[in-house]
Amino acid sequence: MSRRITFLGVIRFTDRVLVAGYSPSEADDSLIIKELMSNPDTFVEPRKRYSVEGRMFSIHFVADDSNRIYSCVTDKEYPARIAFTLLEEAQTKFLTKVGDKSLTAKEGGLSRTMKSSFSDLCIKYDDIRNVDRMAADKVDVVKVTMQDNIQQMLANEERLDQISENAENLNEQAKVFQNRSSALRRQMRCKAIKMWFLLALVVIILLIIIIVPIALHAKNNSD
Repeated sequence: MSRRITFLGVIRFTDRVLVAGYSPSEADDSLIIKELMSNPDTFVEPRKRYSVEGRMFSIHFVADDSNRIYSCVTDKEYPARIAFTLLEEAQTKFLTKVGDKSLTAKEGGLSRTMKSSFSDLCIKYDDIRNVDRMAADKVDVVKVTMQDNIQQMLANEERLDQISENAENLNEQAKVFQNRSSALRRQMRCKAIKMWFLLALVVIILLIIIIVPIALHAKNNSD
């Protein structure tokens, strides 16, 4: 079976020691990496991605801040973007499993520890269709999540519109109630004035009824 990924490993750049390496085939492509890193003209800047193309293969590598170089050898047609995705995942698994042990490990000292993880990664990334499909699934999940968020926003907007409409209705009802209250107060005030007028008129009439006979009687007595 043809392998698209023929080597995956980690080199300590300070002394060019291959601390962990895995090859799914019998060919030892670690020699390609070591030869490249042993070249005095080779310079690696942390977090910068590098690709070197040969006649039949490509080498992809990236370094971290501790001068650990994560590298893989692939066939020449293998997409670089997927190769670096592989190296990102390899870096995460490597640091999780061995961490700073890699800074002092001997040649191949961590290969056995990382064999299972590196083997799984080589199998996973060997078929780029599976990797693209997984990436597409992640995009679909993002799309579905965004659609759900948009639907929720629209639903919230509809509820806000309904609340705003209800508030406007309440405001109109409050104005109507206020107008009716004012009219009722005016009516009550008019009725009170009328009642006081009638009461004053009755008092005046009673006073006339009482005072006039007394005045007439007093006048007659004086005559």
